[in-house]
Amino acid sequence: MKKKMVLVHPCPKCGSIYLAHGKPYGCATPWFVAWLGSLHGVVCIACGHYKPTVIAWNRERRKKNAQ
Repeated sequence: MKKKMVLVHPCPKCGSIYLAHGKPYGCATPWFVAWLGSLHGVVCIACGHYKPTVIAWNRERRKKNAQ
């Protein structure tokens, strides 16, 4: 079964294309919690903007472009 390819747009807050998968955590966060957070979400490396799903991330981008 093939997965659908999902396009992740640049950051809606700063426009950066440097994105990472997962929730931003500090170095003091236990590895298990950081691993669970890395299973979903998108975070901008430049400004730290985070959304828990790619759908929410792209929705925010569309809202910004519509204004």
